[in-house]
Amino acid sequence: RPQRGGRDGAYRHNPAWGAGVDVYVVDTGCRCSHVEFEGRCIQGWSGFQRRTSSGTYVADHEDGSGHGTHVAGIVAGKTYGVAKSATVICVKQCGSDGGCSTSKALQGFAWIEAEIARRGRPGVIQRSIGGPNRYNGKTTTAAAAAAGVETGAASGGSTG
Repeated sequence: RPQRGGRDGAYRHNPAWGAGVDVYVVDTGCRCSHVEFEGRCIQGWSGFQRRTSSGTYVADHEDGSGHGTHVAGIVAGKTYGVAKSATVICVKQCGSDGGCSTSKALQGFAWIEAEIARRGRPGVIQRSIGGPNRYNGKTTTAAAAAAGVETGAASGGSTG
């Protein structure tokens, strides 16, 4: 039996929550083909490349650890997502091993800022990653807030 909260113990969810909003999930990538996303997941920017069989390099959006897909599911999965109608845009700043670099983080946030302006829709940034002490996200979070973009971060995440 699912756990319930509130005074009456009932869980109420409006299926329209998140409609018209883009949520930028900053993590290890996402598996957008997952059935939970029902086509509401877009591969955005990736700081990683992979070599194809023809020898060319393309953006690597694969979520080798599953962490980014898990986070995106909490945000907008059809079964347990809190914003079931939101569009997830995956921004891969960390490798499958969880390693994140300052340069990839800054490039990813610059891409998000430009993408929000290009799309012209409300945007939310969800960061569920840690990073080195020299990069804790304060600069990019402040810039996002100044632009009217909501930013969330997982509590208890490592910063170094």
